[in-house]
This record gives sequence, structure tokens and C-alpha cells, in this order.
Amino acid sequence: MRRRTAMKKLTCISLKNPLSYLACYGIKDVDSRSERTEFRGRVFVQSAGRVAIRGMPALDEYPLPVINEFNRLMDEVAALERRSRYIAFREAGISVYLKNERRQPRRVRREYNLLSDVYHQYHGENEEPFFRVNAIVGSVELVEVCENSESEWADREQPYHWVFADPKILKEPILEVSGQDGVWEYELSDLHT
Repeated sequence: MRRRTAMKKLTCISLKNPLSYLACYGIKDVDSRSERTEFRGRVFVQSAGRVAIRGMPALDEYPLPVINEFNRLMDEVAALERRSRYIAFREAGISVYLKNERRQPRRVRREYNLLSDVYHQYHGENEEPFFRVNAIVGSVELVEVCENSESEWADREQPYHWVFADPKILKEPILEVSGQDGVWEYELSDLHT
């Protein structure tokens, strides 16, 4: 006799990698789109794209003060090492921490958490990429769709701004999930739970 597999439907949206991770870490709080949706509630984020990235991708074009400062300072350390004749700076020997952590805004703390998670995986034994594609990587609460968000992530050339809250990253991504436009459903079998 065949056992029936229980199915659970996840409501999903697709975001390009690595923006999918920035949303699930609570850094990207708005996604600009050409269409509206009436849906409000928890949506799972599918990371779309062609390239899975093991370490930190180039994120210079985004408003990311923590990650951009980290990249700038690491470039300065690399330049200092190139100029030095005898002294080398091992990456593992550099301690990185968030200054005045308790006084930093929540978004800055979340950005630091992402940087820390990538750093620890990159320097660990795990050879798997950190930034997955074609995978559900986390979830956010879709709380509003508006036309005039004040977020620095709002693109004024797109008419609708989908506003996110309560981000969550999955400990293990759900792999081999193809994305779609708009809000869509994915059937999650009990094999994934």
C-alpha cells in the first residue's frame, strides 16, 4: 500500500540573489515592483539567479554601510600588506566586531549578523555556497504595498513598494525550487519538514 505524502503549501515570492538574503536578514525592507498584490502575511523568499556564492558577493552598489565599510577596510589592509616587506596580516588574525553595538540601529545589527554568518561559513570546513540560488532561503511578513515608501531600498522608477517586516532566515534552505513572478505557492512535502 502506498503511503500518502502530506503536502503543505508555502506562499512565496522570488527575489534575485543576493537581495533575497538581504530581505531575510532584515536589511532590505522594501522590494520595488511593477505590480500590486492584495496578499498580506508571511511569504517565503525564493532566491533566484544563476550563481551561488560561497563568500560575500560584490554589494558596493547597495546602501549597506557595514558591509561596504568592511570591504573598504579589508582593501586597506590588503594594500598595507602589499607595501610591507616583512609583515603580513592574516585575515584570521583580524578581529571584526560592531562598534557600540547596543546603540546601533536594528538594520545595522542585522547587516553585521549577515557579515558574521558569511565569514564563519567561509572560514569553516563547509564548502557549500552561502548565497544559494533556486532555493527558498527564508521568509518575511509582507505588511503593505504602497507607492511612496521612504525606505532607501525603494526604487522611484517602480510604482509599487512591497514593504517587509519580521524577517527570518532558514537554517537549511529548501533546494531546487524554481521561482515565479508575483506571489505564488510551493507545495512542501513532509520530506522537507
